Amino acid sequence: MINRFKISLLFFIVSSSSWAENSVEPIKLSRNEFYAALTQLNYRNGTVERMPEEKQRRIEKAFKIKKIHDLNELDNKLIQTDAYGVPLKMEEFASEFMMVGDSVYCSHVEPPPPNQVVHVKMKDGVKGLPIDVFGDISPLEVIGRFKIIRKKSEFGSAGFEMIVEKIRKI
Repeated sequence: MINRFKISLLFFIVSSSSWAENSVEPIKLSRNEFYAALTQLNYRNGTVERMPEEKQRRIEKAFKIKKIHDLNELDNKLIQTDAYGVPLKMEEFASEFMMVGDSVYCSHVEPPPPNQVVHVKMKDGVKGLPIDVFGDISPLEVIGRFKIIRKKSEFGSAGFEMIVEKIRKI
């Protein structure tokens, strides 16, 4: 009887822990919180730098946020935020795009600096958005694994990458 109890308890613990690993809640950041955190990347040398307090206060005021999140703590984490997308390929569904914090950026203007651009790819099995969604200047909400990484494309450089698990037009 005790052995069955121990086996049942062990099974429950193992099942619960694997369920918990697969149900990680994303870190939810507003667009301003997310893009303020990205400013910590020195895009000239690719390093994340602690900014002086005066500069940090100026950025917090400009982005209207209470505190800048530590960029290193966001690396390789599941993040939920919203931004604007610039598709990289004109296909029926956009499976790759550049994510930017302002709707004024498109493929026809000078791109923002790499520390304000995230190269987005859909996770295997996740369908991209229809290409026409990108033409109406509506933000997109994304949930994905965020990484500090240098990426180049014909539309500019990105200091980050996000592998998206969920995406929707807001």
